[in-house]
Amino acid sequence: MRSITIIILFFTCVGVKAHNPPISKHKYYIDYLHFGYGHSFNFDNISLVLKYYYEDYIDFENNVFLSLSTEKISIHIEKNVPLSLENTWVVLITRKARSGYLFVNKYFAEWLNSHVNENEDMVILYHINGVELSTRKDAMSLIGLKRRRIKDVSIYRSETNKIIIDIILSGRREIAIRAKQE
Repeated sequence: MRSITIIILFFTCVGVKAHNPPISKHKYYIDYLHFGYGHSFNFDNISLVLKYYYEDYIDFENNVFLSLSTEKISIHIEKNVPLSLENTWVVLITRKARSGYLFVNKYFAEWLNSHVNENEDMVILYHINGVELSTRKDAMSLIGLKRRRIKDVSIYRSETNKIIIDIILSGRREIAIRAKQE
């Protein structure tokens, strides 16, 4: 009986160490938008249009969260590479974020990890069917985007260090966006 208890305690302790990497190794994301490592947060790379939405969660002047209540945010931990401490993502998912928006941001986060130096300053612009999003209403329609509506996602980098995420939609919304262009 003692040996069973000791074996269970041993595996519990080993398991805790294996699954809890040091906090300084974590990458932090909100809706798959990267904002920090360890204890340092930087919200400067969040797109201007999305700041309309995230102002309910983040104090952009002081680089701090306003509230992390479970009514507003759920927390997910993802490991991109098994048994790798450096690739542990802590992702805060806001309650209003829908599958399409999360899909686009996760795709962008993976693209960013392979195409951009971590210390680079950049401006991120979202486009839907070639039209730049600029208002609070545009931000909310982006946040509420469903995955089945997305036909394609393209990411471009301009010469002025702007990163453009162009989302091609299908269906009724595509017609509404075209009408807005004209």
